[in-house]
Parts: sequence; structure tokens; C-alpha cells
Amino acid sequence: MKKIVLLILLAVSIKINAQQTSTDSLINARFNRIEKLLGVLREFHVVSYIQTEWQLAQSAGAASYAGGNFPAHADNRFMIRRGRLKIGYDHRNAKDIRVMEYAFQFDATERGFLIKELYGVLTDPWIGWFSLQGGIFRHQFGYETAEQPAFSLSPEIGRMNQTILPNDYDLGEKIIIESPDNFKPLHLRLDAGLINGVGIGVGSQTGAYQSKKDFSGRLLLSKKFDAGKDVSINLTASGSLYYGDVLQTTKNVFAIEENAHDALVYTNIGDSANINKKYYQRIYSGAHLQLDVNYKAGATLLRGEFISGRQPGTATSSVIPTGTGNAVPGLDLYLRNFNGAIFYVSQTIKHKIGKQQVSHDFTIKFDWYNPNTQVSSKNLSTVNDARVSGADVLYRTVGFGYVFHPADFVKLVIWYDLVKNPSYNIPGYGSDLKDNVLTIRTQFYIDSWWFNRK
Repeated sequence: MKKIVLLILLAVSIKINAQQTSTDSLINARFNRIEKLLGVLREFHVVSYIQTEWQLAQSAGAASYAGGNFPAHADNRFMIRRGRLKIGYDHRNAKDIRVMEYAFQFDATERGFLIKELYGVLTDPWIGWFSLQGGIFRHQFGYETAEQPAFSLSPEIGRMNQTILPNDYDLGEKIIIESPDNFKPLHLRLDAGLINGVGIGVGSQTGAYQSKKDFSGRLLLSKKFDAGKDVSINLTASGSLYYGDVLQTTKNVFAIEENAHDALVYTNIGDSANINKKYYQRIYSGAHLQLDVNYKAGATLLRGEFISGRQPGTATSSVIPTGTGNAVPGLDLYLRNFNGAIFYVSQTIKHKIGKQQVSHDFTIKFDWYNPNTQVSSKNLSTVNDARVSGADVLYRTVGFGYVFHPADFVKLVIWYDLVKNPSYNIPGYGSDLKDNVLTIRTQFYIDSWWFNRK
């Protein structure tokens, strides 16, 4: 009898152990699946920010590069300057090389909905230096244009950059050569690609009429130096080249040349036989240098950027003409040589309120844009040429402001743009235009990768 009881107990014990083992295996399998799912979710990246601002212009209906022209009879406005949501996916291999990246970003404001980025990036899985990117992506020409608006030192990029690249995103393909994070000597990045050249979402203008593609390239080098306890110095330099073409769509093409009296005037060099056949160069070259000094109490930044080139515009604008839908613009071309520069001096002060780190940025920015360097500014008003217009006028802007960062997710901006143009004998430009603008902005920002901090 005892043997029978022992056999029964042994059988029950074996069954219970088998059930326990099966349950443990099931639980482990579920945990493994959950862990894999969380691993995939960690590779997704969500960034969103909104910039809401109130602006006061010096005069009603002011033409402005601080977020666009003001309404005809208004000198102040509320606006959502940017409302961005970006969803990205980054996958890294066993070597910690980001072998694949995908991103989709849109901008939603009271003015409408616009796709800003939609691209994929494939990187070599062996050394991580070479990538291929295709889709809609941010321009890498120059430095200020390539900056993310959420982190820029001023509310808007300079007048020159807004003119030559009226939208900071474009559609195309490019090759990227970039040193990985573990490459210690310096940070190197080369972008070289072909793009449509007219930007994304410039109103209803698509520029589909232009079959030639533009080349855009930039080489950026950055080196960090340790200068003692809690002090680091970062030196960054870049050179950029843009080469494109603009189609002649009418019989008239005007360029600055000397006439029979040795005076520089607009001369028609067009030929009706070249309509919708001949292209004119759109070419820019630029250089930039930046010095950042970071220390425990804050940071100091100095930056300079210079760009010059040739820009085919129209009679009243230095912006390249673009078509609506699939139509050609049907506007006479005006070929102008230009140059411009942007300089920044910024001082950051950091301190703690309780346990919270806060910072204050004080920034001064100076930029100039001369859309027609073939005629000097002082002589422009004496040029006896009815074709000279506001598109040839030199502008200088001094901007200065204060930014308060009480936390990572919010910043408050107070900025004033003091815009000056010389007086010319040109209709509408007999004196300095009243186009100074005060901007008061709040920015709210969230980044899902904050929650992955170690």
C-alpha cells in the first residue's frame, strides 16, 4: 500500500513540475516577445514643436522676411509660425551603426498643411561612413539654412538665404559621407546631390516645368578641443556649392552691361528662338566659420557666413521664377550677381533654480543682402534705367534678442529686427522703408528620446 501511495505522489509531482516548466517557458517566451517589441519601439523617434508668436511691424502691410508680409491694413498679428511633427525610425546593427533611417515630418499651421520631410537613408553596415538619401529633405547648402528651426539662434534665417533658397527643403537624391561617432580626430560630413531646385511648398508653385536638376553640395568639418576643466572649444568650418539652371520662357532676358555711353544698364540679351530651350546659370558659393566655447556657467558663440553668386530673377523680385502646376512662369528673366553675409554673436548664461537648470541667451545678428553687385549701392539711384526696381535694392538688418529656457520643453523669445535700406530714385524707395518687426514667441517642444536617457 505504501508503495502505491509513493508511486501516486511521484506521478503527481512529475505532472506538477512539467506544468510548471511549461508555464515558465510560456512566460519566458512572452517576455522575450515583449522585449523584442520594446526594442523595436525604442528605434522610433517622435519630435514635435509649436512656435506661436505675436508680431508688431513698424507700419501696416509691411513687407517682411520675419515670417512673411503683413496684411495690407494690419501692423500686428498672431500666428503659428511652425507646427511640426516628425516621426522617424532608426535601426542600428550589432556594430552600433545606424544602417537605416526613415523620417516623415509635416507642418500644420493656420495657413495650411505641408509635408516638409519624407525620406529614407541607407548606410553601409561595415564602417558606417557612406549613405544614400532619397526623398524630401532639408537643404545642406550653407550653415544657417541647414539649421533646425527649433534650435536656431534667431527666429528666422537671413534675407539672402530666404531669397536664394525660398524653401529650406527640396526633393532629390544625395550621397552622404560622414564620420561615425567613434571617429575621434574630427567630425566630417560631405553632402552631394541632385535636387529639383525650386523647393517644396512654395505656395502652389511646383516648378515642374524645369527638366534640368540642380547640384547642391557642402563639406563640413568640426573639431572639439578640451581647454581645461569644464571648458571645451568647438571649431566648425564649411564650404558650399550650388549649381543649377533656370529656363528662358519668354523672348526677353536682361543682364547688366555697359551701353554706348559706358553706363551700366539692363540690356536685353534674349532671343525668341531660345524660348523654352535655353537655360541660364544659377550658381552660388559659400563659406562659414563658427567658434563655440562652452563652460560651466554658459557658452559663447561667434559665427560668420558669406555667400555670393549669380541669380536669375524677375523684374520685381530676386527669387527665381517658378511655374504653377505644370505651367511655365512666363516671366522675363533678370540676371543679377549678388552677395551677402550673416554674422552672429551669442552669449549663454546658465544657472539653477532649485534643481532645475535654466539658461538665458543674448544674441546680436547682422546680415546684409546685395542682390545686384554690378551696380554699387551709391550709384543705383542715379542709374538712368527704368528697369531698376526694388529687386536691386541693398538691405542691411540688425537683429537682437533674448531667449529664456526655463526647461527643455519650452523657450520664450523676444526679438527685434531693425531693417535698413538706402534711399534711391526708385518708386517706393525714396526713403528707408518702415519694415522693422518685433517678435515675441513661445516654443513648446517634445522629444521621445528624452525618455531613453540613461
